[in-house]
Amino acid sequence: VGSCKDGSPLQQSWVCDGIPDCPDHSDEDDCECERGAGYLECRSGGRSLTYDLQLGSAVCADGAFRCPSGRACEGEGCKTTPSPCLPRNHLCDGIAHCTHAEDEAACVGVSR
Repeated sequence: VGSCKDGSPLQQSWVCDGIPDCPDHSDEDDCECERGAGYLECRSGGRSLTYDLQLGSAVCADGAFRCPSGRACEGEGCKTTPSPCLPRNHLCDGIAHCTHAEDEAACVGVSR
């Protein structure tokens, strides 16, 4: 068991898994860049994250959400080739990442 920068306990397996578990997201700071299903492609100095969660044309990595509209984009619009797969920490975050906002559709009473 490790800890967040604020001292909160943290499972070691949660560090650099692409999902911020610490209140300050420090478990995702300074992660090594890797490629592969479910891993962060790169995170450095507060730049945006790019995910490589697609395993096949209709299959997403375990824990990823598949946008029924077929497009998941990070930030404003799709600047790179979009994937239908979205990291689960983007669900119910108040930002529509799927083309038709399916990632926010069933979030009544849910907030992050």
